[in-house]
Amino acid sequence: MYKCFIKSDPIVLQKGKGEIIVNGRPVDEFFARETSRMVVRQPLVLTENAEAFDIKYLTKENEHVHAHTTSWGVSTR
Repeated sequence: MYKCFIKSDPIVLQKGKGEIIVNGRPVDEFFARETSRMVVRQPLVLTENAEAFDIKYLTKENEHVHAHTTSWGVSTR
């Protein structure tokens, strides 16, 4: 399990089956825009790990920032 902190917001990446949870909600429910969901998944898809890890992210930022900081946090692990 890896932990990354962006602006004091924890991102937890662990082996799993591809579930992404943002603020306690599934990524498809949390992000209204398909573009935001794509940005979050992009690092895992590019490395062919989309179904290999679960991600949990808790933050207070707006949706646009969530997508990019989540993507950055995942890509640096």
